[in-house]
Amino acid sequence: EPPNLKLVQESEEVATSTESQHSKDFSIELGLNKMDGATFREGESLSIFFRSDEDCYLLLLYQDVLGNRYILYPDKEAQHNVKLRAGKGYELPENYKLQVSCEPACGAEMIWAFASEIPVETTGATKNLNNSRLWGYPASFSLAKILGQQRGIKRSEKKAEARVYLTTVHRK
Repeated sequence: EPPNLKLVQESEEVATSTESQHSKDFSIELGLNKMDGATFREGESLSIFFRSDEDCYLLLLYQDVLGNRYILYPDKEAQHNVKLRAGKGYELPENYKLQVSCEPACGAEMIWAFASEIPVETTGATKNLNNSRLWGYPASFSLAKILGQQRGIKRSEKKAEARVYLTTVHRK
């Protein structure tokens, strides 16, 4: 059992109990490069795959063991201008792939995907979160607020979300 399992359970609880429950107006698929229970050893590469049945804008967040949420896609320079095409499979570009690290710890982590017909919002994101090259939200930033930004899109706009879980472990 991952040492931070409670954090993931709390995130799941917030996700399912937020006021504006997510509606799934279209189908999206989110996957990782491992099918064996999504256990990644320190030093392995993590690849993320995405496909939608509607043209959409995408926001990918990586939640680490401490609850920090890093924006993997889009990057701040692209700033939400790229609309992904329906039916086409996408893999996070090479320069976005993650090397699994157990610094500061290993445990339960998750990837969130938010897709919509309109560009996604990243209000409140911090530049170079935890001295990384990525933008994101520190663990202290409310998950409910992030979900509100993504789920609060006008009802007339189509949107969908998905999440996948993974466990990081020390290399043996």
